Amino acid sequence: MADPADTETSEAPAAAPGGHGSHGGQGAHGSHGDDGWFDKPKNMRLFLWSLYAACALTAVADFIIHKHPHFAIEETPVFYGWYGFVCFAGIVLIGQHLRKLLARPEDYYDG
Repeated sequence: MADPADTETSEAPAAAPGGHGSHGGQGAHGSHGDDGWFDKPKNMRLFLWSLYAACALTAVADFIIHKHPHFAIEETPVFYGWYGFVCFAGIVLIGQHLRKLLARPEDYYDG
C-alpha cells in the first residue's frame, strides 16, 4: 500500500481570508465604501435624463434640418433612429441563435 505522504494531492490553493480569492472578500468594487458613479441613483437618473434629452433633441432636429436623401424612405421623420433600433434588435436576436450553434459546454476548457 502506498504511503499517503508520497501521493500528490490535487487540492486547490487556499483562498485568502474572506473566502473569495485574492480580494479578501471585498467583491468586485472592494470594501472601501466607495461606490462607482453609476451606483448612486441620483447619477443614474441624471445620465438617463441626459440620454432622453439627447434623443429628443436629435428627433426634433430631424424635422428642422434639411436632408439630401438618396432613397425616398430616408425622408421619413426619425428614419435613422428606427433603422438603427431595428438593426440593433436584429443583431441581438441573431446573436441569441448563433450562440446556440457556437456555444461550448461549461467545462470545455477544464481539460
